[in-house]
Amino acid sequence: MLENEQRQCLDMQESQDQATDEYARALGDAQTRLAQKEAELRKAAENHASEVEQLRCRVEQESRDTHQVEANALREQLAELEKSVEQEKAQNQELQAVQEKALRGESEKHGQQLKELRDKLEKTEQELSGSRQEQGAGAAGGGAAALQRARPVSHY
Repeated sequence: MLENEQRQCLDMQESQDQATDEYARALGDAQTRLAQKEAELRKAAENHASEVEQLRCRVEQESRDTHQVEANALREQLAELEKSVEQEKAQNQELQAVQEKALRGESEKHGQQLKELRDKLEKTEQELSGSRQEQGAGAAGGGAAALQRARPVSHY
């Protein structure tokens, strides 16, 4: 019986360790995905900034020239590109918020699982301790009763 309780205790500890490992992996994966998205956003922003700068230079050049129609078209492209950059930034911020929310949800779920496992482990350890105390008390009480039965009774 003691071995079963010890095994249950070990099983619960293993479950707790597995839950902790799973949480760590999920957290690492989420952080990796977030870092990748941030790197993609920086690269896209750099590319867009370069394109914006090129377009601005072209607009300035066209302004000096008499090709007002082309300059207006470039300004429109520039405005659209800037709008696109802003939209991408907003989308990436939304994505980041969703990922953070999902990560918080996973963290809370794993935290709750961890708490439940700890509570079960504590309860099992208390039961194990109680059963050991009962076994110890039973052995001590049984020994005294056996000694009393073995002694002859004297009526002097």
